[in-house]
Amino acid sequence: MTTSKPLEEQYFGWLYSKVRGSRDDGPGMSYMTVCSRMHQTAFNWDVPNDDNRAADGKDLRHKFLNDATIRDAVDADREWLSLDASVFEVLASLCFRANFMIDIPVDEFFEMMLINLGLTKYSDGLIDNAAISQINRIIRRFNERRYTSTGKGGIFPLKHADKDQRQVELWYQMSAYMTENKMY
Repeated sequence: MTTSKPLEEQYFGWLYSKVRGSRDDGPGMSYMTVCSRMHQTAFNWDVPNDDNRAADGKDLRHKFLNDATIRDAVDADREWLSLDASVFEVLASLCFRANFMIDIPVDEFFEMMLINLGLTKYSDGLIDNAAISQINRIIRRFNERRYTSTGKGGIFPLKHADKDQRQVELWYQMSAYMTENKMY
């Protein structure tokens, strides 16, 4: 898979293909711009234990290097491996965890998160400057945990939340969401 594309570009393409799979059937179904904006945003982990989600996101880089059999890049890009995890990487890693826990397809779980965030109306065929601004606002709202106490506006909204979801680590938000939606 070694090409003349820069490593980061290859990685983004690989990661995007994992979370979108066969769901991209043209500009009306493609979310390359949305995912690119997420990938350009470093994940904030102010809530205790969300550093584990960041570490999971960063681990995807190693998985990519192994899958892509890119050995030369490892020595040349050690700095790349140590960069903070992006929002996109964290969401993707949650999809892989969900797939392991409940056997839900990665691309289906990712689509659910896009829906919950309100990003599905921003497919690549509908992007303009105003849309970019809205996409960035939505990503910031999630990343800064400025969604509601029930998680509405985040990736795991609940109808009945026992705790303020802005203070709950993502792992437990995901578990509560799966339980409430009878995904187990």
